[in-house]
Amino acid sequence: MRRRPPLFAIMGLVLACDSNAPPVVGSVEVTPASQTLTALGQTLAFSAVVKDQDGHVLSGRSISWRAAAPNVATIDATTGLATAVANGLTQIIATADGISGATLLTVAQVSTRLTFLAPPQGGTAGRAFSPVVKVEIEDAGGARVATASDMVTVMIGMNPGGASLAGTPTVAAASGVATFSGISLDKAAAGYTLVATSGMLTGSTTAPFTIVPSHGPFSQLALGFFHSCGINGSGAVYCWGANTSDQLGDGTTISRPHPEPVSGGHVFTAIVAGSNHTCGIVAGAMYCWGSNSFGQLGDGSKTDRSSPTLVAGNHTFIAVTAGFYHTCGLVSGGAAYCWGYNSKGQLGDGSVTDHSIPTAVMGSLTFSAVSAGGSHSCGMTGTGAAYCWGDNSSGQLGDGTSVPEQDSPELIADTINFASLVAGEFHSCGTIAAGTAYCWGGNSTGAVGDGTNMNSRLSPAVVSGVTLGSVTAAGMHSCGLDLSHAPYCWGYNAFGQLGDGTQTDRPNATPVPGGLSFNTITAGPTHTCALTAAGAAYCWGDNLTGQLGDGTTVSRFAPTAVEP
Repeated sequence: MRRRPPLFAIMGLVLACDSNAPPVVGSVEVTPASQTLTALGQTLAFSAVVKDQDGHVLSGRSISWRAAAPNVATIDATTGLATAVANGLTQIIATADGISGATLLTVAQVSTRLTFLAPPQGGTAGRAFSPVVKVEIEDAGGARVATASDMVTVMIGMNPGGASLAGTPTVAAASGVATFSGISLDKAAAGYTLVATSGMLTGSTTAPFTIVPSHGPFSQLALGFFHSCGINGSGAVYCWGANTSDQLGDGTTISRPHPEPVSGGHVFTAIVAGSNHTCGIVAGAMYCWGSNSFGQLGDGSKTDRSSPTLVAGNHTFIAVTAGFYHTCGLVSGGAAYCWGYNSKGQLGDGSVTDHSIPTAVMGSLTFSAVSAGGSHSCGMTGTGAAYCWGDNSSGQLGDGTSVPEQDSPELIADTINFASLVAGEFHSCGTIAAGTAYCWGGNSTGAVGDGTNMNSRLSPAVVSGVTLGSVTAAGMHSCGLDLSHAPYCWGYNAFGQLGDGTQTDRPNATPVPGGLSFNTITAGPTHTCALTAAGAAYCWGDNLTGQLGDGTTVSRFAPTAVEP
């Protein structure tokens, strides 16, 4: 009979087998404990110690890492290197054989420095910087501190022109960015810098930049359909508004909401604007630029020009005017020449043929002034007699008829000696020396100013209710200045071009409120501008393309200053 092995022998075998089993993980300890990172992108290496159930360190165990809130910090799953992502709190967790340990990691940015987020690349004296100057509050890693609301101050650093800083130089940051929306320098020079400071934070300085002169006081204004221009006291021309047809003359097709200089450096004595072209006189020579689809630039071509281009013919011009798509000028001696679109006879040469070079107006008349309207033209002789030619579909020639068109000058119906004469789109106006204003032509919106909305006036009608020393006409509205230089407007007002704060058409001359006094006033098709005695320009009405020059594209129903 076989004997059984003793019990102690069996237990020994069991113990011998157990002594070969790997130790069981009892805990994972993560170090360092409870740390704080003070900058986004900052890193911290974590490590872990693995122990068995008796507290003995176990080596060679595989450890995996994760962050409970990876939107606060991320961590490399193998190496344990954590990276700060956003302010907040997260657990850093290490796991070995299903057993985990954790510690806390706080991300709390500390503001250390300032950086110009949008430094000036240049500017114009007296005009707010564009784009707006912005300063960012950053941590040591260069990341924005989104919670920062510190007060930040901007001041002039290098000051080669002795300028002063206008606007609000100290503002509170919002979400870590201080925005200086209205600051400007008042003097032109090259080499300016701006410096940003805030308490103990490390400041920031811009690269040097240049401030160019502002346009200065204007002496003349000219209004097109969607653009405006002016001449300053030095004869430099600045334009603003739409530029899709090169009508601003700055060599680009970029529209501008504030005045920018026309290229070429010419010294102009006169400036006019058509629908989408512009012309001016330089020492008797005529230069034009912009759209040329009908030859309205007068250079013998139909090619658009993005900078001033000499008009053909070697004429010596003393006056210039522009209609929608045609141009006219007076030469020495008073002869009139016109060029461009001629479908209604508005060139006055006895035909309806377009001309891309200056073409003499028919007859032996000599004029002291000439004015081009939408598709008609008018001229005034030295004795004040008024002649008009071209489109007459609304009676804008004032000859007492409704003959659709006249291709040569026709004397207006009434014997009036005019002191001034101006052609609008569908109507015409003039003043006499005694201060009475007359208008005639299209009147469906009250552009004639006689208190009615009769469709048309075939001969001059008195503008009622006010004594005017000057008058302007364009589109379907008119404006004038009384003998004290106060402005009045009447007619079409859908875009606020009458400046009375409304969009209501007016058949009577209506005061433009605001108490401003102007030396000249000029109407465009849907906007109006005027100059003070000091040469400050104000505009109102349609501003879709920045033609009011106030730096915006917001239409204005009252006079608004043109930017420097």
